[in-house]
Amino acid sequence: MIYLHHAPLTRILSLVPRRLSLDDTKAIRSYRHELLSQFCKLNDAPVPAYGRDELGKPICINIPNLSFNHSQCPTDYALAYSLDLPNVGVDIEHTSRVLNFEPLARRFYHPDEMARWLNSGDITEWFRIWTIKEAVLKACGLGVRMTLSELNAQFINDHQGVVSHERIGAYRFECVQVDGAMITVAYPSEYGTQDWQWS
Repeated sequence: MIYLHHAPLTRILSLVPRRLSLDDTKAIRSYRHELLSQFCKLNDAPVPAYGRDELGKPICINIPNLSFNHSQCPTDYALAYSLDLPNVGVDIEHTSRVLNFEPLARRFYHPDEMARWLNSGDITEWFRIWTIKEAVLKACGLGVRMTLSELNAQFINDHQGVVSHERIGAYRFECVQVDGAMITVAYPSEYGTQDWQWS
């Protein structure tokens, strides 16, 4: 089971700055801790304590089977967590965000992904592909230590699929759009399709 929490960033920060300050980052981590603590209490687990793995990915050091990841964009926040999966990754982007879409896609998208986006004629598809890449790299713990164009999302349907690469293995992804935000959750593919629960 994957639990997914989505909130406007204004629920956490009273004013959303262009760049997050150290205090903003602390407020976001505090919000994450509050959500995970409530979840742990409901599951008879201790209050989570945090550390980092060898690649620098945040982990829960006192509840080894609690996997979590969070993401924020200028307007929204997402937290994915599970007691059943060893690695989850999440990414969120608001589809109203204005970017240099084509140059970014040419640089970071696999040719198949570029074709998919251009054939769709839909900017939402651009965000779907972008969040897939980010969520997969966060799930495997590499962050952006890989060339993004080497990853190629293979879609099963419009919102699910698999990304495979020799360096990271295979990761399943599931995308959902909520209030204009594209959210993608990724996890190791050997765990098959997972049920979701909004928290």
